[in-house]
Amino acid sequence: MAQKLRQVTLDIDNGVYHTPCKLTLAQWLEIWSKTYLGGVKPRTAHIYKSDIKLHILPALGAVRLEALNAPMIQAFYNAMGEPSKQNPEGLSAKTVKNVHGVLHKALQQAVLIGYLRYNPADACILPRIESKKIKPCDDAQINAFLSALPRDDRVMFVKRYWFSESLSEIADTFAITENNASVRLSRIRGKLHQHLKEAAL
Repeated sequence: MAQKLRQVTLDIDNGVYHTPCKLTLAQWLEIWSKTYLGGVKPRTAHIYKSDIKLHILPALGAVRLEALNAPMIQAFYNAMGEPSKQNPEGLSAKTVKNVHGVLHKALQQAVLIGYLRYNPADACILPRIESKKIKPCDDAQINAFLSALPRDDRVMFVKRYWFSESLSEIADTFAITENNASVRLSRIRGKLHQHLKEAAL
């Protein structure tokens, strides 16, 4: 208590004292998600809000914003990677990194408007994301993959990645928008990625 009083006195003397924020993290995240996400895409905002609801609020929502510290957040990140009833293998390092990104952005905004002195998430260490190497598939595997695709997807894939047709050319061929063509090709690549993973097992 004496140390805290000395710090307050020092801040007043230096002209940097600010009234402690009484908001909980949950209250601040609600304000942040409604007020400060106007510059992100709707899908990104939806992902942020989902991470807040599923991960951050259950663990840290009741904590006062000014009481939040690095060890508390680090313990939260560590716990995410540990096995649980909902996730027997624990959440992936990528998920932890994504949640950290959301929390860090929200806390940084709190710093900018004076609710926090510093961002406690800055001092946290994230788990390393290990990339899994996938062996290139041979002709038999790629033929099996293409044969399993619906005809239109197969033709679209070949036009794009064998004959290097542009998105606009593919869109014209199938009478769809370029964005639609891009989305469909992305889904096909996802199927190919899954096919390669299964072939590597």
